Parts: sequence; structure tokens; C-alpha cells
Amino acid sequence: MHRYFLILSLTVAVLFSCIQHPVYLENDLVRKIEHSGDTYTVHLDGRKYVDTVVLEEAYDSVWDFEIAAKVDNQWKTVYRQDRIDKYRICVLDGTETDTLKITILKKEGSVRINKVSAYDSSSFSRKRPIVVSEYMTTEKGKLDKIKASPDYANHFRVIDDIILIGEVFLDKQGKIQYKEGKEDFINDLKMIREIKPEINIIVDIDIHKQTGKDGTETKNLLNAKRKEIVAEMVSFADETRIQGIDFDWEYPRTLAEWGAYSELIVALHAELEKSNRYITVALAPWGGSLSREACRAIKYVNLMTYDLFDDRGEHASFYNTTEKSVAKFLSITHFKKEQLFLGLSFYGRTVNQSPNAWPDFRYDYEHGKTMGKWGNYIYDYPYEEDGVRKTSHGYVNGYAMARDKTAYALYSDLGGIMIFRFICDAPYSYEYSLHKAVETMINKNK
Repeated sequence: MHRYFLILSLTVAVLFSCIQHPVYLENDLVRKIEHSGDTYTVHLDGRKYVDTVVLEEAYDSVWDFEIAAKVDNQWKTVYRQDRIDKYRICVLDGTETDTLKITILKKEGSVRINKVSAYDSSSFSRKRPIVVSEYMTTEKGKLDKIKASPDYANHFRVIDDIILIGEVFLDKQGKIQYKEGKEDFINDLKMIREIKPEINIIVDIDIHKQTGKDGTETKNLLNAKRKEIVAEMVSFADETRIQGIDFDWEYPRTLAEWGAYSELIVALHAELEKSNRYITVALAPWGGSLSREACRAIKYVNLMTYDLFDDRGEHASFYNTTEKSVAKFLSITHFKKEQLFLGLSFYGRTVNQSPNAWPDFRYDYEHGKTMGKWGNYIYDYPYEEDGVRKTSHGYVNGYAMARDKTAYALYSDLGGIMIFRFICDAPYSYEYSLHKAVETMINKNK
């Protein structure tokens, strides 16, 4: 009776979640589920190729689980992660099987999985190609080193729009300035075009850097010199031959500041579209208050789905930074789903939320490759705070997580994904490079 009730509940949950969760995978392969203790045995509708499992959990109690496929009467691990939560897409190592087994390896409290679905994603077809944007800093000769090393230059293979950040800003008179000089910046653009001639180059222009932290000066500057600033930015785009301009104002705090920001975007769009150029912005999931007209003027939003600490101290766990963030953002803004680029953090944060600790995937690569294929944690990450050496566990999205989040963006029909940022990844030649995870997932669904 217990197992029958579970199967019935799972069936109801599947029907309900088809409405609740906007993931366009069809033809669920699951025929029957048996539950015993911390093991869920999933019988498929015959021997099938399966590469994706969707899970939902009631209590967020799972801390480690694996999925195995029965192959030649042996169990083969095809997936492992540290969390299911309310909703999870699991990208498996695809295999032919008639049975999957989900095993809870570590938990805190009671576990109840409300939904299990399994799919062959090869039948999935997107309405539009997915686009990959990525933020990059180029100071201190970083591009020279990248260009000289195929191990890093190959990361460009998956990137459609490269967004240069931290190099260009407005001064207090609304004039464009360069952090390392104009000549250095022009040389950076030249090197990027040599690495990948067909790439779109977007430049983030910092409109807030020189005008005070409270936003009042920025608002006043935008209102007083909007026409001149727009002309300055259009001239900059023409001279540098870039494809677009990005804004990353973190964050306007008043409606008046959001209003000035909106009016700048609308006015700039009216001029940039004459030369087929566009505007992108970075925003947090809580959205802000850009006007409807400004939202229409923006080609896409780089959604900053990271630094969103939850009760485990994880700043970029799957559910919190995919469906939960996307649903919230769409409900409180005027943007459309196809304008959203899901943010993937290639850097990490420590679970104690220290502002002085910034672990990343490259650090793990250089210090033992402990995360491997399935991990998200760098344990006992060392850092210095107030002159004292400390350690804390660092939460960094690993290879499997990058694959899962890319799958969410693909199957939810978002416009794209955004990576922050380039230098945080391991070399491309490393089998678990995060860029490689994204590239593999996208190529699989072309």
C-alpha cells in the first residue's frame, strides 16, 4: 500500500509540475517507481536511452545522492550531486537502460522525493538558438596570456558575446575614460578579434564609478547630460566597432534613480539601433524598476543568479538560482523570457559569506582537482581576513552543476546563459573545464 501511494503521488506531482515548471521536455520514460528506505528504483518503459532526470524533493533534506543505471546487470553511476531541493534537472552520462536507481547517500532529516521523470533529450527542439555571453576583465595584460595559450583561448569556442568589464567608465562630466588608457583598450579589442573574428564584443560602460555610492550624483548626471552622454557612447561604439553597450549599475536605490537609468537606456537604444547595435544590462533576480520602455529597449538581461546565499551558506545552488530566481524576476519586471540570460558563476563564495574569500574552479584545478566531475565544494579554503589566516568551505559550481544549469536554460527556452567570469575556469584541456561543460551541453542539443 505504501508503494502504491508513492507511485500515485508521484503521478499527481508530475501532472501538477507540468503546469508549474516551464521545462519543455516530452515523453517521460518512467513506468513505475519503487521506494525502499533511501533507495528509489525507477523502472523505465522498456530499454531506452536516457540522459536527463527531473527530481523534486519535499523537504530539502538531501546532502548527497547518486543515480545509477543498470547496464549488463551491473549498476553504473551516471550522476551524483549534493542536493535535490524543490526542483532539479540532472544531466546524466547518457546510457541505454531499463532501470535507474536513486540512492540517498547523506541526508539531514526525512527525505521524500515527490517527482521522478526521465527523458531522452535528443528529441528536444528549441524555438531559437541559445546565446552565450561572458564577462571578461582585461587589465594587466591578461589577454596577452590568454591569446598565447590555446588552453584558455579555446574557451572562446562557446562564447557568442564577450562583455568587457572594468575598463571603461564615465567621469563626472559624462565623458568616457579608460582605466588603462585608450591605446591599451583598443589593443585589447584587436586581440579578441584575432582570437575569434566572428565574436560580438560588448563593452560595459560604468556610469556609476565616479559619481558617488548613493546614486544621487549618477541620477543628476544622467538627467542633466543625457543627450551628451548618448552622443558620447554612440561615438565610442562607432570608433571601436563594437556590437553593443552593457550597463551594470549595482544598484539604483530610488524610483528617481531607476527613472534616470531607464531614460538613458531608451534614448541610447534609439541611436544604437540605427547601426544595428544593442544594449544589455546586468540585473539581480529582485529586478529593480526599469520602465516598460527601457525593458523593450534592452536586447537581453544578464541575470546575476549568484551571491544568493541560502540556509546552507551556498550562494548558487540549483533551485535557488534557476527556477526560483527566473520565476521571481519575470513576475516583477516587464522583461520576456527570451530576454533572460541565466547567470552561471564560475567563481565561488565561502559558506561563512566572508567578503575576503573568493574560491573559484581554477583554484581547485591548481590545488589537486578535488571537485572532480560531480563536486561543488572546495573544503577548508584558505584566506586572510583582518591579518588573520582563516579557512572555510568554499561553494563553487562544478562541471555537473554547470551542465545542469545550461540544461535548465536550454529546456526552459531562455534566451541564453551568461558566464561570470572567464578567468575563473580551469584550462580548456582539463576534461572537467566549465566552459567545456557548457559547450558539450549546447552542442548536444543543436
